[in-house]
Amino acid sequence: MNGLFQDIGLQNSFFAIADSNLSTLKLKNSIQNNYPVLVGTTNHPTFNNHWLIAYGYHIISGLHYFEMNDGWGKNDVFASAQESHYGAGMVYIG
Repeated sequence: MNGLFQDIGLQNSFFAIADSNLSTLKLKNSIQNNYPVLVGTTNHPTFNNHWLIAYGYHIISGLHYFEMNDGWGKNDVFASAQESHYGAGMVYIG
């Protein structure tokens, strides 16, 4: 991602941060700042070992969910924030 930022002249404005830990707080903060986040999963019952793009955060009936693109072309996929034990890491914009 940092190479892309450099190629399009944004290297002084943005940089990508790779984190091997999935942090719900960092996800929420990035989404609230209108920055999507790449989220890696491991052994997830639906996504198995895969990368998704989180772009929304919702509370539904008291439960916390991230709204994502599943990486296979489907938007508006909801995944429980409580499933963070499936997280394999994240890449976000700083």
